[in-house]
Parts: sequence; structure tokens; C-alpha cells
Amino acid sequence: MSTATDYKAELNQENFDDNYGILANILQNLCASTGRDITIFLPTKRSEVIPYMKKEIIKTLELIK
Repeated sequence: MSTATDYKAELNQENFDDNYGILANILQNLCASTGRDITIFLPTKRSEVIPYMKKEIIKTLELIK
């Protein structure tokens, strides 16, 4: 039996997975187009993953001239 809390947690997980996937693709494409060769070590706290990815995207965008 599913509860509203279970549904919300599942929805949050799906949103996280979707957002992470989108950001990872963006970063990969930007790195390929700028020649930035990076290896990502994600933060251990889940709440820090998306902000970390966004910072790496911004760093890579700054390489575009």
C-alpha cells in the first residue's frame, strides 16, 4: 500500500534523476565542444549534486569565447 509520502519521495527521486541526467548531458556536450577533459566526482550528499553540476556547467560555459 502506497502512501502520499511514498509517492512524493518517488516523484522527488524521478525529478532528481531527470534533472541530473539533463545536466550531465549538457555538461558532456559543453566539455566536448570546448575541449575540456574532466572527471566528475560527485558530492556524497544528494542535496549538493545538482548545485555542483550547475557550477561545473558554468565553469565550462566560461571557456566559450
